[in-house]
Amino acid sequence: MPEPRISVALCTYNGARYLTEQLESILRQTPPPDEIVICDDRSTEGTVAIIDTFIKEYPGIIRLFINEETLQVKRNFEKALRLCTGDIIFLSDQDDIWKANKVESISRYFKDHPEKNVVFTNAELLDNNSIIADTAWDKRSFNGEVKELCKDPAAMLRQLLLKWNIATGATMALRKKALSRYLPFPDFQNYLHDHLLVLQAAVENTLGFLDESLIIYRLHPEQQIGFRRRHVPPLLVPFYRVLQRAKKIMLAGKRRKEKQMIAAYLKKFTKESFPAGKAVLESV
Repeated sequence: MPEPRISVALCTYNGARYLTEQLESILRQTPPPDEIVICDDRSTEGTVAIIDTFIKEYPGIIRLFINEETLQVKRNFEKALRLCTGDIIFLSDQDDIWKANKVESISRYFKDHPEKNVVFTNAELLDNNSIIADTAWDKRSFNGEVKELCKDPAAMLRQLLLKWNIATGATMALRKKALSRYLPFPDFQNYLHDHLLVLQAAVENTLGFLDESLIIYRLHPEQQIGFRRRHVPPLLVPFYRVLQRAKKIMLAGKRRKEKQMIAAYLKKFTKESFPAGKAVLESV
């Protein structure tokens, strides 16, 4: 059986500061990807010029698509995923660093787990050019008992739907064959592409996770999404925390209604072989 073709879906927007390091880390993979599909959301600085330089150096591997209008993160990733032609598609942000064995490790995971369509991993966090102690899973409390509990597919679905997303999009990969079911992404305000992908896979019991840190996730103030750094003066921290608690209470009703709506949407992904998944949806 031939080795699966590897695609990378990379979305950019004003990412010139870190993009070169990210592209170099992707191209150093063993094995290297067969294609890197880049969808640029109308950058206004040097991002496209950097990509053009790489296209000249790696002809036939990098394909650039510049959006005719701004799509924002979710729709830009949807476009990039549709344009990928590989058997396995890796999602990529513009400002991280891939470890050299990322493609190899995840490709092996899919080979060993033919029943899984989507997988996510852990990530080391980079702050001010220094690796910090916490990982992405630490930040999202996906460790210890929670991680062990989520080895049960119903518990994983319950976590993703009723609590919070524990999967970072930049660590994820999926099988191309599943895209026809997962796209287009539905319009739920508080659910981005990565959360929707893992929810859809969790409902059909095709979601897995690999307990390795395979990227270095960069923390910086210009991030569009993810683990944003908030610079709050020390004297204002108590007021900031009160404000965040008040905001959470005010949004509770709206979030509850949205969870009910997405649970109804996810029912089309349920399988007779996974009745526990359907039970989780009906409990919302």
